[in-house]
Amino acid sequence: MAASSLPTEPQQHKSLCPACGAERVRILTSVEVFVDVVVDAAEDELRVIDEALGDAAWDAGTAVACGRCDWHGTVGDLHEYVLT
Repeated sequence: MAASSLPTEPQQHKSLCPACGAERVRILTSVEVFVDVVVDAAEDELRVIDEALGDAAWDAGTAVACGRCDWHGTVGDLHEYVLT
């Protein structure tokens, strides 16, 4: 079996921030967390026994921020910038 080689060049990403050209921005969305609990009789408190993350979603109106230059906009602004 032949060994596969890994790329030696860093992966190039397309510019996302319309203000400074940063390749990385933060989409400000939320996610539901589902938590299973029981009553801990010894402590008379709720005790978490399991948790799961729900789906995260965003649309064109969801807020976006650039950590490099502090630009703020929406996912729709990113689409307009990236696709032009």
